[in-house]
Amino acid sequence: LGESRIPVIQENVKAAIGGQMSLFSLGFGNDVKYPFLDVMSRENNGLARRIYEGSDAALQLQGFYDEVSSPLLLDVDLRYPDNAVDSLTTNQFSQLFNGSEIVVAGRRKDNDIDNFPVQVSGQGSNDFSEQGRFSALDWSGMYPDDDYIFGDFTERLWAYLTIQQLLDKSKTGDAEEKANASAEALDMSLRYSFVTPLTSMVVTKPETDDSPMIADKLTE
Repeated sequence: LGESRIPVIQENVKAAIGGQMSLFSLGFGNDVKYPFLDVMSRENNGLARRIYEGSDAALQLQGFYDEVSSPLLLDVDLRYPDNAVDSLTTNQFSQLFNGSEIVVAGRRKDNDIDNFPVQVSGQGSNDFSEQGRFSALDWSGMYPDDDYIFGDFTERLWAYLTIQQLLDKSKTGDAEEKANASAEALDMSLRYSFVTPLTSMVVTKPETDDSPMIADKLTE
């Protein structure tokens, strides 16, 4: 019999890879321990996908292959001026695939948002580095008649990305780091009214029935 302890398997895989490659995992069906595959892949700069049973399994496999088969850049880094931004979401990415996108959100420390410099670098067939300046878009001018029902869209985008990254951190690291990340993710989820694996969604029935319905928490 081989090793069956999940933490030991994860450590062995991480040591064997040694940061020299990315790990992409597939889990078939509903009985697979998907969180185990997800954490192990994230620890090795990859990702995991569950393949659901059914006639479209081949399409799911093809979709996963199409997603990861065309890497464009490695070690993508977006750098901003020192002391100019805070509360920045992840700005370093292990890969950029063809057809994917990168979104970074944060808060400026001042109101001067014109000619904002940013430097983007990465590794491909040749080292890539580009520096430019960006100006803020006037959202009210672009969408004058559209009011977002939850308030400031850009702030909620920042909150959503931050929560997702905290949830990722809650799956790795030591016990204290996991607890701190989970607590912060829960606080932000409640503050911005996001449904996450740490929160529940209450659905009210018609007025004829006053008892609330609570949706099950997500398991992945």
